[in-house]
Amino acid sequence: MIFGIRLPPCATPQRVAESAALAEECGFDFVWTMDSQLLAWRLMDPFVCLSACARTTRRVKLGIAVCNPFTRHPAATACGMVSLGQLSGGRSVLGMGTGG
Repeated sequence: MIFGIRLPPCATPQRVAESAALAEECGFDFVWTMDSQLLAWRLMDPFVCLSACARTTRRVKLGIAVCNPFTRHPAATACGMVSLGQLSGGRSVLGMGTGG
């Protein structure tokens, strides 16, 4: 069985990364975060948070659930995912959809 956890990026990237490291220690296989420009005043950028997570974890896959192609340009999403993939050693995953 595969398990994942969603960590909302409502704390500092360092705090989200600490939570991701703990999730990895607890045996989770995926760490997901969310993307919402509509809550930009409450949420940190998911790519920044997941990049911090890539530095504190070694095994878990890191992803955005979900990235909205109408509020974040697909080219910007692709660039972010390639960067996260390189930083994490190929552990990036992406969910696409309209979200909340």
